[in-house]
Amino acid sequence: MQRFQLTTSTDEDGVLNIRIPMETPRQQLEVLVVLQPLSAHTAERPELEEWPKGYFKTTAGAFQADPISRANQGEYEIREKIE
Repeated sequence: MQRFQLTTSTDEDGVLNIRIPMETPRQQLEVLVVLQPLSAHTAERPELEEWPKGYFKTTAGAFQADPISRANQGEYEIREKIE
């Protein structure tokens, strides 16, 4: 099974045309089409429209018991100048 995901538009008559090149000609296939309108500001990633409910309450202060620390990065490497 192959999965294709694309964002496209209907033409001026409201018709959606989709062409998917296949490796094997004259092969019988089952095709599933799911149409989901996209809002203008989330056209690429509709799931990013809003934060999940309770997100900030469940994540705020999550690292208090085990704080993140940055290890010593060592000395900065001095390189020759490129001219």
